[in-house]
Amino acid sequence: MISTDRQYRVSRAQLLKFRESLAAHQEAVSDQPRLKQAMIDAIASQISEMEADLAEYDRLKTGQVSFPKT
Repeated sequence: MISTDRQYRVSRAQLLKFRESLAAHQEAVSDQPRLKQAMIDAIASQISEMEADLAEYDRLKTGQVSFPKT
């Protein structure tokens, strides 16, 4: 979970690196297709998680998320 603007900026930068890595792995030729696919799946999963965290932080910052009153 992202809780500060600094973490948000770092996460955005990391997301770009993960996307570049995913593209490189997808284009790479491998004699081990199962290992290649495992790497692609792992990177894609990390990208998805980071995108969800970034979106959640965006919603929190814009006030689109409300918290239940106790």
